[in-house]
Amino acid sequence: MNEHTIAATLMRGGTSKGVFVLADDLPPAGPDRDRFVLALLGSPDPMQLDGLGGTHSSTSKLVAVSV
Repeated sequence: MNEHTIAATLMRGGTSKGVFVLADDLPPAGPDRDRFVLALLGSPDPMQLDGLGGTHSSTSKLVAVSV
């Protein structure tokens, strides 16, 4: 995959964390987007399931915002 840089904000609420990005900044839906999102979340990380510091895959989310 080519290098792809976007602006992102990491927010935490309770035990969950979310990476907020503009939907238009993501690669088109498909395998490239899937790989990009996993890399953005820091996965795979052998010490964590989600890469952002949580221990459950449901603790990290990607929020794609359209304006």
